[in-house]
Amino acid sequence: MQKRKRPVMIGILSVFNMVIGALMMLGSFGMKSGAEGAILFALGLFAFVVGIGLFRLRSWARKAAIVGYILNVVGALAESNGIGLLVALAILAYLFSNGVKDAFSVDYQKEIVAEPTVKGSEVSEAPVP
Repeated sequence: MQKRKRPVMIGILSVFNMVIGALMMLGSFGMKSGAEGAILFALGLFAFVVGIGLFRLRSWARKAAIVGYILNVVGALAESNGIGLLVALAILAYLFSNGVKDAFSVDYQKEIVAEPTVKGSEVSEAPVP
């Protein structure tokens, strides 16, 4: 059986979320208002944690990313930001695609994590954490 791999776009999206999240957290320290800084830090932390979860193909991370990108759509509409709206909608469409849903399924994760190990002359599957 061929070992499945993480979808490339999920890897890119996860790194994107981690980088943007880290930049938001760093930027929060330069805010004039403590409340604005706290909100920006919390949003950055959310994006960073979701990015890690997406990279690890955790189902909660896909759901959290969907919520986050729905909020991005609302924000882009409120700001009349056409490019931001198109990007957020494209990412949402991708997160709802069948291939992505499958990648976050338990069966798919078991196939990614399970790697054959060799003991003597017998081959066994590595335990799934």
